[in-house]
Amino acid sequence: MSLSTFIKENRVLIAGALMPLLLVGFFALAKMIPHYTVAPPLYKALYTSSAWNNDSSEIRVVVNSKDQLDIDFRKGEKSYSKAYVYLYDPKTNKVDTTEISLADDDTAPALKKFETLTLSTQQPAPDGYVWKDYRARDESIATWIFTNRAYQDGPFLVKNNNIVKIENTPRENYASYRFLGWVLAEGEEK
Repeated sequence: MSLSTFIKENRVLIAGALMPLLLVGFFALAKMIPHYTVAPPLYKALYTSSAWNNDSSEIRVVVNSKDQLDIDFRKGEKSYSKAYVYLYDPKTNKVDTTEISLADDDTAPALKKFETLTLSTQQPAPDGYVWKDYRARDESIATWIFTNRAYQDGPFLVKNNNIVKIENTPRENYASYRFLGWVLAEGEEK
């Protein structure tokens, strides 16, 4: 039996085998479309994480009423505590990590690096992107196919189903990431 004869006699069988493959291919292509049709992010994102133990002190980096970075310090039995501030630049796709620790006078000298930034804590950013800290979730295969959600841990920027994963963020198993603000401008010290 030749191939053309087999195809003519088994059209329904071949269509039944090819249709699910075409459908999966269609959904995979549909998930990729937002990546090519949505403009990339324009604004740098500033976010933080802090290390903690039950009996240690905790440093939290916060944005104060003047839209500047500040610290919220909670004293514990142990004095060891660190926080990290991450500055994501979407143009270079790099993350600049700054370790924040307290000086003897209960100030954080490393925050001076960020004094020249003009921040906005509003969501979404002026370019429409929203900062998200997705965590792995138990999802079904149907949810994965029919929605455009990321499956990995870590921070993301999302706009119109376009997900930009922030790749260079260090993995911290003990802390989640917290959004601080969008960098609207970098200028002179305020």
